[in-house]
Formats: sequence, C-alpha cells, structure tokens
Amino acid sequence: MESNTKATIVVVVTVVAFLLFYGGYNNSTSSLDISLVAKIVSFSDVGFSLDQLNKIAALSGLTLLSMAFLL
Repeated sequence: MESNTKATIVVVVTVVAFLLFYGGYNNSTSSLDISLVAKIVSFSDVGFSLDQLNKIAALSGLTLLSMAFLL
C-alpha cells in the first residue's frame, strides 16, 4: 500500500471519528445521540451544521498535525 493511500485512510478515519463521537455527543444527557450527526450532515439548520463542521475540522486538523510531529 502506498504512503498516500495510508495517509488518506488516516485522515478519513480521524474526521469520521470526530464527526461521530464529537458531533454526536449530547451534553445534556452525557451520551451519544446519532440524531445530532444526522442533523449536522443533513444541513437542516445550516448555522448549526457549519458551526459543528468547523469545530470538527479544527479538532481533526490539530490531531493530524500532532500525529505528524509524533510519527
């Protein structure tokens, strides 16, 4: 497997993990709520979706940057 393919897999897994586990976390019930992920992906509330996707992109970028320095 080429290194570009490996890097792409790491990036996709990181972003999807943040989307599922950060975007789907409900603070009021302290549990995962898959309807929040559906709300983000469906863009039913554009402001909410863009805000959450911005947070997910920032956290994913910081995580991938730190992984690049450690590896």
